[in-house]
Amino acid sequence: MNILITGANGFIGRALCKRLMADGYQVRGAVRGATQIMALPLGVEGVVVGDIGPETDWSEALDSIEGIVHLAARVHVMRESAADPLAAFRLVNVAGTERLTRQAAEAGVKRLVYISSVKVNGERTEKRDERPTSNIERPTSNEKQKKQKSEDYRPGWLDGWMIRMNEWKAEGRSDPQITPVPSPGATGQAQITRIRKKGAESRGQEGELKEFFSEKDVPEPQDPYAVSKWEAEQVLNDIAEKRGLEVVTLRPPLVYGPGVKGNFLRLVKLVRFGVPLPFGCVKNRRSLIYIGNLVDAIVNCMTNPNAAGKTYLVSDGEDVSTPNLIRRIAAASNRRAFMLPVPVWVIRMAGRIIGRSDELDRLFGSLTVDISKIHRELNWYPPFTMEEGIRETVCWYKSADYADYTD
Repeated sequence: MNILITGANGFIGRALCKRLMADGYQVRGAVRGATQIMALPLGVEGVVVGDIGPETDWSEALDSIEGIVHLAARVHVMRESAADPLAAFRLVNVAGTERLTRQAAEAGVKRLVYISSVKVNGERTEKRDERPTSNIERPTSNEKQKKQKSEDYRPGWLDGWMIRMNEWKAEGRSDPQITPVPSPGATGQAQITRIRKKGAESRGQEGELKEFFSEKDVPEPQDPYAVSKWEAEQVLNDIAEKRGLEVVTLRPPLVYGPGVKGNFLRLVKLVRFGVPLPFGCVKNRRSLIYIGNLVDAIVNCMTNPNAAGKTYLVSDGEDVSTPNLIRRIAAASNRRAFMLPVPVWVIRMAGRIIGRSDELDRLFGSLTVDISKIHRELNWYPPFTMEEGIRETVCWYKSADYADYTD
């Protein structure tokens, strides 16, 4: 089977390429520029498609392709620079996805697996205690057939994080906000507001939170990135219904593993440096997914006949609090976890002052998902435990190769 991976040079893309090649598939990786071909794993056929948008020519990339995993996207960023963020996200994530999907249908592609985001469901679920939980029954060791772990990821890395005194903003400066430029019809912000209102109405009461997200939820995207992902899902489903292309959508939460960036890498670095963290009072619950588990789910969705036309939420199958996650990282690092009992409201206030409220919300808030649907319909379970995933991530961080990667 010939499979095209868009965004093949990215964090998830490189791991997926290696897994597919190990399983015997012919893999073609689509990248924006010629220099990015060098970042593809050995054996992947690289093809340059340029910037992704409504005018992208996918004809060369789609030649003889039977399946597509669409990873490429304009991703969520903490400090948005676009004048109209929603328009910028739509250009790549909606119009670009539509262009690829229409050309794929014309080229006779059988199936497209789209990597969306749990942010389509919303940003928060109900706060729970910090005791780890599992929402599927994990098979016994003799029933479990692990896939070969990919090695030698080619990641980038993000600088360590702390609330530093020199990052305090000038007095009177406000937090970053979404300020889309008016366009024909409603503004981007007005559209987001309507989606939020619809989601709140579906819950029956403004502000009421679910214990966990599931595929049955009415989508409630809260920012331009999430809105664009939700709109792309609708475009895909519409084309699939009219053209016969099989589409499978996955909505993962935070993905971690060798090559990870963002909050997870920051925690790993801070724990290994023995930095006291102000998370002792945090009582939340979050779902995560190890990259090896996500890649395994993608392969299942590409090959399983029962996946056609379905949307699935995926995770490691257990949920942890931020303090518990830190303790697990510390254990994998042979370090002690130092956490100070700082009240959450104090840290949130500091986050607002320095313009990092959204970033801190991802550390303190709860977001859990129910993965029973993919387990029930596709017989999929995460082949790696969270402990294994954290251990692999810490080993990668400690490896000599890590020094080769910069932000």
